[in-house]
Amino acid sequence: MVANDPQRCILCKRCTRVCDEWMGEEAIEAGNRGANTVIGTFGGWLNCSQCGNCIEVCPTGTLLDGTYRHQHRPWELTQTVSTCTYCSDGCQMSLGSRGSEVVRIVGCHVFPDSNASGAGEDPHWLFTVRFDGRELWGPESDPTVRVSVEAWEPYLEAT
Repeated sequence: MVANDPQRCILCKRCTRVCDEWMGEEAIEAGNRGANTVIGTFGGWLNCSQCGNCIEVCPTGTLLDGTYRHQHRPWELTQTVSTCTYCSDGCQMSLGSRGSEVVRIVGCHVFPDSNASGAGEDPHWLFTVRFDGRELWGPESDPTVRVSVEAWEPYLEAT
């Protein structure tokens, strides 16, 4: 879910452009004119696929990931650059961790399976899935260990 704090906005309109030109959704728009201009979803979030691209391009933090908002400050996280293992493209991603918990993963939003097979860029919504260490490794594991993973929507679909 995208959280909007309009007081931070500098009206660069990067979010509206990525939503309209790249995603073709027009979910985020500039309303009013002049000093009264605000960025928002005047028709609601109905047209939004929740891809997160507007959050990635926002330079001021006006648009934030609702699940990550106010949890941690990005500059307080230990950043580790890693390589995505979904395909052989080798896209770079940044893992933000605090202690033994990975709390944020920021990376490429192009669906790697279609891109690697030559079908071109096929943007998809990224979901953040959070697991407790006990869910993954059993009741004997450290109760403070948590793993957060961002996964593309097709990987999460039930088969």
